[in-house]
Amino acid sequence: MARPITVVLNGQTIKTNAGVSITELLVEHPHPGKHPALGAIVNHQLAGLGRRLRGDCTVETVDLTTKAGADIYRRTAVLMLTTAAEHLHPDCQIVVGQSIANGYFFTMTCHPVTAELVKELQAAMEHLRDENIALAFVPMPVEEAVHYYESLHLSNKADILRQSHASDVLMAKLADRYTLPYGPLAQRTGDIHHFSVISYEDGMVLRFPDRDGRPVRRLSPQPRLFGAFRESQSWNELIGIANLAQLNRRLMKGWAGDLIRLAEGLHEKKIVEVADLIASRRKDVRLILLSGPSSSGKTTTSKRLGIQLHVNGIEPVTISLDNYYRDPDSTPRHPDGTLDFEHLEALDLPLLQDHLRRLIAGEQVDTPVFDFRAHRRRTDKTLSMQLQPSQVLVMEGIHALNPAVSQSVPRAAKFKLFVSALTQLTIDEHNRIFTSDTRLMRRIVRDRLFRAHNADETIKMWDSVRQGEQRWIFPFQEDADVLFNSALIYEQAVMTTYARRFLPEVPRESPSFVEADRLRQFIDLFIPILPEEVPPTSVLREFIGGSVFEY
Repeated sequence: MARPITVVLNGQTIKTNAGVSITELLVEHPHPGKHPALGAIVNHQLAGLGRRLRGDCTVETVDLTTKAGADIYRRTAVLMLTTAAEHLHPDCQIVVGQSIANGYFFTMTCHPVTAELVKELQAAMEHLRDENIALAFVPMPVEEAVHYYESLHLSNKADILRQSHASDVLMAKLADRYTLPYGPLAQRTGDIHHFSVISYEDGMVLRFPDRDGRPVRRLSPQPRLFGAFRESQSWNELIGIANLAQLNRRLMKGWAGDLIRLAEGLHEKKIVEVADLIASRRKDVRLILLSGPSSSGKTTTSKRLGIQLHVNGIEPVTISLDNYYRDPDSTPRHPDGTLDFEHLEALDLPLLQDHLRRLIAGEQVDTPVFDFRAHRRRTDKTLSMQLQPSQVLVMEGIHALNPAVSQSVPRAAKFKLFVSALTQLTIDEHNRIFTSDTRLMRRIVRDRLFRAHNADETIKMWDSVRQGEQRWIFPFQEDADVLFNSALIYEQAVMTTYARRFLPEVPRESPSFVEADRLRQFIDLFIPILPEEVPPTSVLREFIGGSVFEY
């Protein structure tokens, strides 16, 4: 006899029997959104719609307007593209690269990416969509899955499975192809309505719809960002590690120390190159503007750059954007009435522009001091500054590259540096590592160790942080003279040690649990590195402690 259970589905209480799937419940109780349901959050854990419910639970279905649903949409679209590519060119491999232009960049290993190939792949994906094929999910022994991947020459996928402790895996089947998904997939290909495959540089970009489900057709070139990714790819090839399987293989051989030193050496080499470039423009450059998103390592990069500028006979002098915040009564507010300190107009721009102009001209100015405890500018204290001929002014902050901030300074007198953590490492041939996950992991660890914020609080704030970055930071990255990638190829293996301790502090009933659970599954793929070998000048020390620099 079937056991009765109670399911609260999208706020509606349903009496049903244990073993029912979410898909079956949706027949009588459809998803309320205008887009198809792609997955569901079951008792604060993300699941596919095929999930069978064994007990009382709360179920909230998600579509592409949510982060969880958008991840499922993208994961399924990638599976459709790779399946199409393997059918069209079975002797070639399609390989995922970086995130760019609201999509993912791909290359082919033995076939040039021509306009004809892109057109073929688009048509093949549309055929899979129009056929509305149901994805099957098949339990498979790990040994069988390894053999399957080896038969397709997907050695890195096979190695990931070899490195796991599982005896069986749940493989997804589309047409006649199997894959190990790193997260839920849509139930049918027809749920993936909008996508486009577009030629870009020597590869192609699989474009996804925006959060409102609208197709994104226009592809704006991003040469700085693409160049930074390509440079990182070259570094990875130099080291011989392009994906997680290769990283874990090196770590299992005891090469962690050598890998850390090589990765840090590449970082230092790039910082030296930036300092030398500034020195070559010493005649003109009087202001260095440094910006980047949260937890990108701006402060450590600035301090390391300062050392190399000193080597070139240039003394950096820092001016803080934070001191130019307006008082609360003049600060913009969020729709809910809270103060919006990330808004450009939260800064006293006229005063800042005047001070920059006068400092560059060699004049003395009295810069303000902002008291963050009182959230007001101090009336009893200022900082006197005057730029000497051997000095260069450095301004670091989220708005530093915004033209409105430094419009009083001629372009030739400015050097713009954008710092971001652009993870080029992939899981395997077809699965990316989200670039933003590198920064989120950094922030979780730093906030927990040094800012009295646990992972729950950090994750809750993260979406708001990302929205602010999209509005105020990323639009100006292409205007930078140099885009410095602060990601380190080994850092997730170090952060894993901390994350395994801090992520379990997120309670199951918290809205952050879905993201914390996803991150826990992600870090379980890595073989950990103990932090002792991370040098004290590393950007990672900004987040895990033990840096030689003061913050």
